[in-house]
Amino acid sequence: MKLLKSSLIIILSLLTLFSTACFGSGQPATSSNLVFKSNWLKNIDETGVGEVLEECVYEIKFEPIVPEDTSDNYLTADLSGTLTTRLEKSSYQGTTCYKFSTSLSMTGEYVYTADNRATVNDVETTTVYFLGIADNLTPLYSEKYLLSTVPSIATSLGGSASFGIMEYTLKTTYNREEGSAIIDLTCGEKSTEGLQVPNKEGVKIEDYAKEGTFFDNESLFFIPRAAELGENGFASYFYTLSALDNKIQKMYLSLDSTNPTSTVKVQNFKAHTGHEVAEKEFTVYNVKLSIANTFAGSSIELFYSTNQATDRRALVKMKTQLAFSAGNLVYTLKSISFGN
Repeated sequence: MKLLKSSLIIILSLLTLFSTACFGSGQPATSSNLVFKSNWLKNIDETGVGEVLEECVYEIKFEPIVPEDTSDNYLTADLSGTLTTRLEKSSYQGTTCYKFSTSLSMTGEYVYTADNRATVNDVETTTVYFLGIADNLTPLYSEKYLLSTVPSIATSLGGSASFGIMEYTLKTTYNREEGSAIIDLTCGEKSTEGLQVPNKEGVKIEDYAKEGTFFDNESLFFIPRAAELGENGFASYFYTLSALDNKIQKMYLSLDSTNPTSTVKVQNFKAHTGHEVAEKEFTVYNVKLSIANTFAGSSIELFYSTNQATDRRALVKMKTQLAFSAGNLVYTLKSISFGN
């Protein structure tokens, strides 16, 4: 049985529920400025932790992928949901920092055949504390709770599908002075056999940032807001911690070189002023996030507003691919509010 235990389940926080492994071959070495400006603040030149209280709400919709050969059974889905993100000035154990938290809910079903399907009621919540631009957005602590419906497809002739539940709570505590991280991982009671993560308590990762710039994986789709994106191009490597297998993972972030910007139209958008507009058109940077390995797969597509003055380089749209090419999930910004 081929279980959905792809690398992005381990690596990419909110993307873990719905993504497959990313491509990495042929990626050029670069020196683009990954930590450049505090674009989420009124004063983008602030290098410390600035005053901020931002909330974004995203609508999640399923986009089917129909295979060329439909004579065999194939996995599809009917899913929808909501993702809410919140960024605020906070403190962690007396240290002033940013707090970035997310809450995701997903409902619907996976369908393999008319009588082989599974109801989906997935939940994920995350919180990460990290420092400002002057400290390279260095993480202090993160935690995540995940409850996810996981499909598996047999590769034998004829094929069959089964569905399980993955549930766990993960906490990562960083010691900046030592350059170490402590992992605590607890498997949830709802996890089904084959999807039970091993319990860990106090597992220590030494010198987590020895290879280069490091971010906690619960901040990964926030990080590009700090990057020096522009129509002249952008590409950069960085590192994050794959806590489920105690591994430091190399990542690759890039701006689409052939199509650096595009437009995204959002219906019934609620602006930070509180007013709803029938249609809001954003000009966005087209960014891709992938694992820097040599195997093929799908990258995560991220679209950030080019207008810092009004949108503070917010993530406007995100596109991920479900396992077994069942389809895509498209996250679209429906409302944004700034408290400062």
